[in-house]
Amino acid sequence: MFDTASKKLRAESEAIAELRELAANANKRRERIRQEIQKLNLSFVSSSKDTPPPDLVSEFSNPAFYTKLPFPFVQAVPERFDVGDGDDEKNWFYMGREKFAELQDNFEYIRRAYRHDVLTVYGTKGYGKSHLLAALVCHLAAGEDKVVFIPDCRVFTSDPILYTIAAMLFAWGGDEKKQQ
Repeated sequence: MFDTASKKLRAESEAIAELRELAANANKRRERIRQEIQKLNLSFVSSSKDTPPPDLVSEFSNPAFYTKLPFPFVQAVPERFDVGDGDDEKNWFYMGREKFAELQDNFEYIRRAYRHDVLTVYGTKGYGKSHLLAALVCHLAAGEDKVVFIPDCRVFTSDPILYTIAAMLFAWGGDEKKQQ
């Protein structure tokens, strides 16, 4: 009886330690995204006082724009994001897409006008939906928005509880009370 209780306590302790590590990684990832977005914002500041600097939404919509962004999730990065094996920071390549501004505008409109907080994006395979959404999550997460991002539904179905916890820990990265 004592041995069973001891094993249960040890398993609970290990699970709590795993969740704390996941929370710490979520905080770090969200902070890295904030730093990268801030660097991008600063790099777009115009040296001329006559020309206003472009905003980040415009840049993310510009097909000539490209950058590497930290992936906005703390578990495995889906293969379609092609993160290099040696990249411990889990950076992925984003190239501007004209639809980004429309996606951002529609998301903001739905959130304000209808008081919804869910966005569904659909379309043909290989057209960049996942990359657009990940870039939108980075853009929103750089501010104070809480974004629960499920980047791979197939993986989600294999362990939905842990996957959801990881997504929520990222969403509330930096808010330890909420993470608890």
